[in-house]
Amino acid sequence: MRLNSVLILISLVILSFVCDAQVRMRISEVNYSSQFTALHDTRAKLVDFMTLASSSLMLQNDFSDYSYTNFYSSSNFYSISNFKLGLEFYGDNTGKFLEGTKLYFGVFRNRSSFMSGRMMNSQRMRSDTLISVGTGTIYFTDTVIEREYNMDYYFEQIGISLSALYFLKPEKRWSFYGGFDFKVGFSIKSITDIIFSEDIKLQTRNAATNFYFAGSSLNSYSENENIDNEPNRIIFAGLPLGINFRIGKNRDFWKQFHLYYEFKPCLSAIIIPELNRTYTNTFVFSGMGIRYKW
Repeated sequence: MRLNSVLILISLVILSFVCDAQVRMRISEVNYSSQFTALHDTRAKLVDFMTLASSSLMLQNDFSDYSYTNFYSSSNFYSISNFKLGLEFYGDNTGKFLEGTKLYFGVFRNRSSFMSGRMMNSQRMRSDTLISVGTGTIYFTDTVIEREYNMDYYFEQIGISLSALYFLKPEKRWSFYGGFDFKVGFSIKSITDIIFSEDIKLQTRNAATNFYFAGSSLNSYSENENIDNEPNRIIFAGLPLGINFRIGKNRDFWKQFHLYYEFKPCLSAIIIPELNRTYTNTFVFSGMGIRYKW
């Protein structure tokens, strides 16, 4: 099923619930959360970045003598903010609304540094030979030129979400919950960032032991390019598990506020149009949120 069709289907499901809310359910909660996860390394080849940044002037150079590596660091992440409304179902058997089962619909915003790559090249040229007058030790002075390209594909996304949660003993001050969460969205900004740096320095080494002494920098240079990309699309599916804490104990006003911590294993599929490829990832979101319930 195409992602546009999924978006339309979820919108129709939410609309049907809201239109029938006076009879079957009611909006009883507003909810905000912020969650974070580190990504597994997304394998990207140099040709992928050349495709994503086809208009780049930097990537038109000859890289036959460069080494290419994927690299994974703290910059590879997902950071997601969620704003949701919660609905309670009406129980025909109990004659009242059920606090333990809730349906949530809302919007989210996601930021991610998704793919990273690095190319490196080092050249060493003998520039001088020194001989110690006292010991006769020979030292070589080398001019070292190090060049590096760092490439990163990152984006910001927005979308809609639909989730269902079941709360265990929701009347208690502390309660646990679990359920299912589904999100679909698209990027409002997708960029391939390329940073080139060159460092020229002098290094002295002992010719006999090959021991290098601290070098001195002669010149450093850097420049970067930002290439705008087409909007990508994403689908999330997750299984949220969490613990909920009601702030108030005696005062009615504070009883309406709840803090919670959530742990959510997820599966995502991201469609990147320039590469004509779908990337799937498994990861775990975790974070805190606050809900106001009336």
